[in-house]
Amino acid sequence: MKIDYLCRGTGWAHAARSALIVPALARAPRVSELAIAATGSAVDYFAMSGTTCHDLKVPDSLDHSGYAAYRIRKHLRARKAHVVVSDELCLAPLVCEVPCVLIVCSFRHYDAGPEAFAAADRILLAGWAEMEPIPEAIRRKVTAIGPIVRVTSEDQPTARRILGLSTEALVVTASFGSFHPTKREYFRTTLTQVITAWQHAPGDAVLVIPLTPSMTRDLLGGIRLPDNVRCTGPTDRMDLYHRASDTVLTLGGSTTSHALRNGIPTIVVNPPAGSIESRHATFLATHCDYLTRTSGTESPQDLWALIADSAHKTDVRPPNLRWGVPEDVHRALALDHG
Repeated sequence: MKIDYLCRGTGWAHAARSALIVPALARAPRVSELAIAATGSAVDYFAMSGTTCHDLKVPDSLDHSGYAAYRIRKHLRARKAHVVVSDELCLAPLVCEVPCVLIVCSFRHYDAGPEAFAAADRILLAGWAEMEPIPEAIRRKVTAIGPIVRVTSEDQPTARRILGLSTEALVVTASFGSFHPTKREYFRTTLTQVITAWQHAPGDAVLVIPLTPSMTRDLLGGIRLPDNVRCTGPTDRMDLYHRASDTVLTLGGSTTSHALRNGIPTIVVNPPAGSIESRHATFLATHCDYLTRTSGTESPQDLWALIADSAHKTDVRPPNLRWGVPEDVHRALALDHG
C-alpha cells in the first residue's frame, strides 16, 4: 500500500501528532511507501525535527481555501497513492481520487463544508465524543479514538539532566503552542501575567519559555525578563521540557493533553472564551484533579500561589479516558482496504 499523508499547520499540534503516526504507519504490514505533504507551520515543524516533507506551498491562512484544494489535488495526482490520510486538511476528501481517512480534533469545520466530511471514507476523531459531539449525518463514518500524544519515557531527573536543568530547583514551562500570528494578543497578555507573577518565585526557580529572547522582548515590550527565565526558542523537545517541569502552563489544547497524559500538573491560563481549547480544558477538569484553570483576573501574587500549589501536587495519575495510539490510524486503513 502506498500512502500519502497530508498534515495541516496553524501551529505544531497536528505535525507533532503526525510525527507519532507516520513512523508507525511506515512500519506497518503491507505499507510499501509513505510520503508526507504539509501546509504552513507544519512544514516548519518537520524541518526543525529533520523529517522529510513536501511543502504544499499553502500558508496557514489559506489551508481550507480553494487554492489549498487545488494544491492538494495537484500533489495527489502526481503521487498516485493507494490511500490518503489527511490530518485536519478537511478539503482533502473532496479532491481525492482514492480512499481517504480524515483525522480531526473537532467538527468545527463541519458547518462550513459538510460535503467534505461526507466525502471521507473514514473519520477519526482525535478527541472525545463526550466533548465534541459527532454530527448525526456522518456518525457511521466516525470513530472517536482520543488524542494521540507522546508518552515520554524519561523520568523528571533524567529529563532535567538532558536539558541542563537543576534537579532540585522548581521548574515551570509556559507552553502555549507555536507563536502563530492569530495568538499574538493571547501570548502578549498571558506571558505578561506569568512574567509579572514570576517575580514572586524563588531565585533558583526556572521558567521555560519556548520563544527566542528577542521574540519574548518584542512581545512583552518594556517588561524586563528576570534572570531565572530560560528562553529556548522554538523546539521539538517540548515533551522533554514538560517532563522536566513541576507544572506546565498551557492554553488548553494539545499541550494540555500531553501534560496530563504524562501525569504532569497543569494550569490552563485563560483560554479564549468559546474556543476549542476552553471546551477541552473544561472537559478535562471534570476528569483530572491536577488540572487547574485560571480566570485571567488573578493578581500576580494569586497567580504565583496557583503555580506554587500546582507544582507541589503529588499522587498525580493520568485521567481515566481513552487515549489514541498510532495503530488506530492503521486499523482505519485496514477496515477500508481489507
